[in-house]
Amino acid sequence: MRSATSSCTNNSLSAEQRWPAERNAEVTTSSATCSGSAVASAINGKALTAALRETFDAKDYFNSVSRATIVEAVREAMGDQHASAVAKMDKAGAIKFALANLPKTKWLPKQLRVAGYDGPAKKAAKKPAAKKAKK
Repeated sequence: MRSATSSCTNNSLSAEQRWPAERNAEVTTSSATCSGSAVASAINGKALTAALRETFDAKDYFNSVSRATIVEAVREAMGDQHASAVAKMDKAGAIKFALANLPKTKWLPKQLRVAGYDGPAKKAAKKPAAKKAKK
């Protein structure tokens, strides 16, 4: 595995290079900056996904997003038939449905998906398209 620091740079700044109010200080500061890909490649994706699932607050998430976002989440996790039913519900009903059903599917919002994500949207993407029957 690649070192997480391979894409990192170290920056040392003297007092003169920092904020003008600190110019009289005799301190040099250091910081390291790493690219996101370097950090991501050093993290086990499956372990991170498992940790995210444990800490994901579905109630807070679904209360914070639009009904359309909830419908799309249901579509990804459970399919079009369930999504159509949720689309007909008011937001409170959609939230209740999502909280009762989506955690069981291992669904996570797109913003929390990393390389090791194995939830329903990932599985659906792997399924081959159905072949059309010849006449």
